[in-house]
Amino acid sequence: MEWNVLHLKPRTEKKVADICARHNLPHYLPLRHSLRVYPRRRVVFEVPLFPGYLFAAYDAGQRAAIFRGNYVVRELKPASQMRLLRQLVLVRRLLRADPALETIDPIACGDPVRIKSGPFAGFTGVVVRIKNKPDRRLVVLNIELVGRAVAAETDARFVERDA
Repeated sequence: MEWNVLHLKPRTEKKVADICARHNLPHYLPLRHSLRVYPRRRVVFEVPLFPGYLFAAYDAGQRAAIFRGNYVVRELKPASQMRLLRQLVLVRRLLRADPALETIDPIACGDPVRIKSGPFAGFTGVVVRIKNKPDRRLVVLNIELVGRAVAAETDARFVERDA
């Protein structure tokens, strides 16, 4: 049995995990806690850490059981089984330490980005510097306005790559 990464149709991760469980196939769907605040209550949901992806181990004979539901877009074969398993163990440890863990797009200096939220929401800029603080990762952006540039510092979670 080899571990594979399954790229799934939107919002079908838990359905495919259920299919794997019913067929006794080893699988891993990393879930994180997401807090939603409604007018009279607070609700914690479990949502996939990597939306659209599931990790599963199966052989050629068991493959049909997973693909029968028409939820799988494509199957990704990892270059190294051991590396994938080590990374999954690290993800599991991180989620145990911080159940509200979030993923961010990998960004580097020089990347064009758009700010998703906060006081600079909607602005686009170029990453000038990345600062690693103990509690968060900050990005310094160069935002051009009317022929002049402004340097803004924001949390890395609030930026996304700009096309």
